[in-house]
Amino acid sequence: MSTNSLTKYLSRSTPLPPSTPLARSDLKLAVLRNAPLETEGFTLALFAPDIAVSHFGTIHKLHPDDFTYILDLTAQTSTLPTPDRPFNTWAIDQPHTSQPIDRVQVPLGTLDPKPKKTYAEE
Repeated sequence: MSTNSLTKYLSRSTPLPPSTPLARSDLKLAVLRNAPLETEGFTLALFAPDIAVSHFGTIHKLHPDDFTYILDLTAQTSTLPTPDRPFNTWAIDQPHTSQPIDRVQVPLGTLDPKPKKTYAEE
């Protein structure tokens, strides 16, 4: 599957009701956005076995191939060299400042029901 195959992945999904239960222990991925007008933005969260919460807050049952491929792409980033920047981040040199920053967060293991004090502990 190529990254182009992920185009319109939500259109291939099945919408679920807002009351769909989601457990912290099932969280596999969170994508957060920081921008001047969106200081605590949210893009996507994936929960096992194949559930996504979109940036609109809608809940979807993803096609299993899409779910797996997104997680596989995320895992591939662990093979990149460690960046020499604060917070272990990569940046693209741009002629403009104040560009949005997207952070992909992957739990180190199964999350407890009660959150830890910092992201780094999770």
